[in-house]
Amino acid sequence: MKKIIDDESRLDHSHYDAFILFMMSHGSNGHIFGNDGNKVNIDNDIASVLRSCPSLVNKPKLVFVQACRGL
Repeated sequence: MKKIIDDESRLDHSHYDAFILFMMSHGSNGHIFGNDGNKVNIDNDIASVLRSCPSLVNKPKLVFVQACRGL
């Protein structure tokens, strides 16, 4: 999953008005599990990568996560 986010952040989004991402998976507090079973940190591995994408600066970035948070 982290590779997909990294790849997406390298694309040119200048022709778009916003970025929307939907993720559904299992998770734990602050993390979501990728299809390889590895934990991906929502703040560090997803949100910060999207914030640093040059073509998404000053554009809305909507991230919807449907995942359990664990105990």
